[in-house]
Amino acid sequence: MNHTVNNRHWKILLVEDDEDDYVLTRTLLSEVRGNRYDLHWATSYDAAVHKISENSWDVILVDYDLGSHTGLEVVKNVSASGCHAPVILLTGRGSYETDVEAMKAGAADYLTKAEANSLLLERTIRYAIEKRQNDEELRKSRDELRKSRDELEVRVRERTQELEKANRELIKAEKHMAMSRMIASIAHELNNPIQTIENCLYLLSNDIAGNDSGQEVLDMALSEARRIATLVNQLREIYRPMKVSPMQPLDICEVLSEVKTLIAPHLQHQSVIWKQRLETESYKVNGILDQLKQIFINISLNGIEAMQPHGGELTVEICRDALNQKIGISFK
Repeated sequence: MNHTVNNRHWKILLVEDDEDDYVLTRTLLSEVRGNRYDLHWATSYDAAVHKISENSWDVILVDYDLGSHTGLEVVKNVSASGCHAPVILLTGRGSYETDVEAMKAGAADYLTKAEANSLLLERTIRYAIEKRQNDEELRKSRDELRKSRDELEVRVRERTQELEKANRELIKAEKHMAMSRMIASIAHELNNPIQTIENCLYLLSNDIAGNDSGQEVLDMALSEARRIATLVNQLREIYRPMKVSPMQPLDICEVLSEVKTLIAPHLQHQSVIWKQRLETESYKVNGILDQLKQIFINISLNGIEAMQPHGGELTVEICRDALNQKIGISFK
């Protein structure tokens, strides 16, 4: 609709093949107090169809009798064309059947010409426009409600999927934590007897010094016990809750020196010589001290074990890339 009811500036299409009735309708509208309107006249069904297609009317008044056509055909055409203007059927035969027939065709109301006056015509037009406006607002509200409902359903579905995924992850995490606690507990329980076995083997190796065949077997057993102890400690570290330490600038040369000091007893006992080929300048990197030391210790111990039973040299070197942006540490 082009105008609200309160503006009362109506653009009206009158479909009427009788000029006298057109003049009468125009006169009645002119008598409406305070009203402003534009009355357009279609003298036939075909002219009405053409004008209806403009879809710019506030209300359409249609005579029931239009020669070879009826006003009901015009009403149906209005509905079929997508025009939203309310249609009021004007008829000279007021009856219940005509009323029902007009409503079924899509008319907003019908008015008997014999009873028509300016007041009744104005009120009928006003009510029809107001009803159509209310219907349009209701339709828009329903569309918005439907859209909101669809959007809500999508959000609920997405949220449900997110919650289901989070729940699966939580169950997985709980299972992992339970397994972690179990493995950590087993590793802890294994660590004590392994340490005892390792100490006993070490004492036995001192008692049979000079017995080459027995010493070789004991050294092998001691090496394997230490390897098991290392594996157990690694399990404990893997499944122990991680404490996030901050990154800090570290001097790799200093870290390697600490590693050498920590594994010095192993080097001596396994007849391995530590050779460190480093430049005089320092090598600064960002890292976590304890984790770097543990990595270097593990690599060194693996190297020491690989040299058994005869021992050897463990050479540690630091090298740079061509752009002097990265460094690498090799254990040979």
